[in-house]
Amino acid sequence: MPTVAVLGAGVVGLSTAIKILDAGYDVVVIAQLFPGDPRDIRYTSNFAGANHSSMAGDDKRQFSECPCW
Repeated sequence: MPTVAVLGAGVVGLSTAIKILDAGYDVVVIAQLFPGDPRDIRYTSNFAGANHSSMAGDDKRQFSECPCW
């Protein structure tokens, strides 16, 4: 199998790397900062946006009335 390079070690990059690994490819993650590195303003974290809990339930209005969707 070929090796796939993933750019970035934030939530999107690491999630993508896991999916590619699951598909059977070898993966190399290329990033300036990695989880566990000292805090830095340039680092968005491997947790960014990954802990979202919708409170909408079955209320479809909360999705249809949002101008951002």
